[in-house]
Amino acid sequence: MTSTTANAMLVGCMSDNSGSVTLASPAGMTQAVAGPSGAKTWTFSAARERAGWLVALRTKTP
Repeated sequence: MTSTTANAMLVGCMSDNSGSVTLASPAGMTQAVAGPSGAKTWTFSAARERAGWLVALRTKTP
């Protein structure tokens, strides 16, 4: 993903089809400068079917 403004907050949501899986979020979910976010990898404790998304939220300008 590529943000167009500085200080964007990256927000992601992951889901799987099992209640017995733990999940670790990726580091670097705040972008100090505009541009590519780089790879973001969530780590799951077991293999399952998954769905997810990632967006960048920008700060409100006065």
